Amino acid sequence: MSLTGLFSIGVSGVTAFTTSLEAVSNNIANSQTVGFKRARTDFAHLVTTASSQSEGRAGAGVGAVNRQLIAEQGAVTRTETKTNAAISGAGFFVVSETAEGANGIAPYLFTRAGDFAPNAAGDLVNGADYYLQGYPLGANGEAGAAQSLSALETININRTPPLPDGAADPGALAGVSLTADGRLVASYANGESYALYRIPVALFTNDNGLVEASATAFL
Repeated sequence: MSLTGLFSIGVSGVTAFTTSLEAVSNNIANSQTVGFKRARTDFAHLVTTASSQSEGRAGAGVGAVNRQLIAEQGAVTRTETKTNAAISGAGFFVVSETAEGANGIAPYLFTRAGDFAPNAAGDLVNGADYYLQGYPLGANGEAGAAQSLSALETININRTPPLPDGAADPGALAGVSLTADGRLVASYANGESYALYRIPVALFTNDNGLVEASATAFL
């Protein structure tokens, strides 16, 4: 092997170490970021192609690539905010970058960051300012038949409650909470409670095939 080849092998080792260091540094920096998925560095031997003068292949250094462990279950943390949510197991929250939803302009995004809280307009947004999407419920507490992405809308706690026929005005909003099956329930001044939305969980056959967007969200 030539001196140039030996030098290239050394450079590949330094490059691989730098790649690994980037992953470790990013993991540490985001260890307290809600919904963050850590990265792992995979290393592989590099070899030259076999030549006519030599049987087999000669070593050519090492390569490294960082892979984000999207499908890995993160820690679930208790909070005092009743609109915070977490998914135990597979799945992602469906979110949008705007209050208008995808609306044909930008695609829906998917995240595990469930630190949702109402903004000034009453929309539920997480710490990365993504708007939570859900299915509006009717007076029977159920969503419509067409439960597809096109039927989603941004969850807003100030939505007019779906009152049964003959029900009296419930008065001012007193509070909201989430049920274990993903329903946003609002309680009102007259003591009545109504389910406003159902939060879907998006499932994929290959979570690790998702593409990182930004701020703990994926495409």
